[in-house]
Amino acid sequence: MNIKRYIGKTNHEAMLKLKKELGKEAIILHTRKIKPKGILGLFKKPLIEIVAAKEENNKSKNDIKGNANFKENDINKLNMEINKLRKTIETHVVSDKEINENKLDDKLIYLKNILTDNGVIDEYALKIINDIDTNFNLSNYYEEDLINLLKESIKFILEGAISLENNDNKKVVFFIGTTGVGKTTTLAKIAANMSLNDEKELGLITADTYRIAAVDQLKTYSQILNLPLEIIYNTKDIYIPMSKFKDKDIILVDTAGRSYKDHEKISEVEEMINLINNKEVYLVLSVNTDFQSMKSIIDNYSKIKGLKLIFTKMDETEKIGNILNAKFYSNYPIAYITNGQNVPEDIEIFDNEIISKMIVGEI
Repeated sequence: MNIKRYIGKTNHEAMLKLKKELGKEAIILHTRKIKPKGILGLFKKPLIEIVAAKEENNKSKNDIKGNANFKENDINKLNMEINKLRKTIETHVVSDKEINENKLDDKLIYLKNILTDNGVIDEYALKIINDIDTNFNLSNYYEEDLINLLKESIKFILEGAISLENNDNKKVVFFIGTTGVGKTTTLAKIAANMSLNDEKELGLITADTYRIAAVDQLKTYSQILNLPLEIIYNTKDIYIPMSKFKDKDIILVDTAGRSYKDHEKISEVEEMINLINNKEVYLVLSVNTDFQSMKSIIDNYSKIKGLKLIFTKMDETEKIGNILNAKFYSNYPIAYITNGQNVPEDIEIFDNEIISKMIVGEI
């Protein structure tokens, strides 16, 4: 039995390679998706791997069935052998994670543990350290050098967004996300900084009329900061306050917090955002949300183009690996982090160097 492995960008491409070499008589034993190697490979589409086999004498199963002297029990026996071979192949074609973990030396295990102890999931931790292992000879690296390598690798992955403070273009800025992540407070912090420190002319809009507390909270902030606030009860009516605020430098819009499972309401938010040009959209995430839920949140808002991330509640967690997890998963740039309830103090423009140091334990 001749066993071969074929890789293509699509299933069709891999099958063409298979048929060209083994012919139509080949038996497919295993098919799976694999990711390209290296950190950059994480952001590329997965490849297709097909493992196939063919009889050395080029006799196909149909040829054998066509032989009048070939008994039915021999055909059944052949089928059993094919199934047995398929199971054997599937057992030995292990995942990238299993292969990579088996060949880790102590230094790589040390780096992996730093990441996973801070909440980075195994898959992404392995991507990072395997990329380090591919590009560097670690035999002469000591602990401090290893930490620096890891830190620089994390910095490379964590791309920061251009913050509102550093962008003079007039914009409408939407804050979206699930209930309780701190959208309204985050909006107030940014509004206070831009109004008091940058002397920008701002207008505030809230579409979060489902929660009276959210409206009252933003009303209080608008009164303290002396900023005009407009309330809309139908997302399609956003053009009304937009007309009133046409002379403002920036308009900040607070949207209704919804469960990430409420697809209908998320679609309403998406519809409102699509009515506006020259905008920025910030998806607000709590850093202490479990990563499976965070993935679902990102997926359900992914139809909205040009998303940037804000991470809240840094003060409520000891593990910030979810920042790296979310960046790996979505590749959305990160704009801000917040670390408390105080307005306007507890917000910072995202700094990938600081976060890298926090993940490796230097801060």
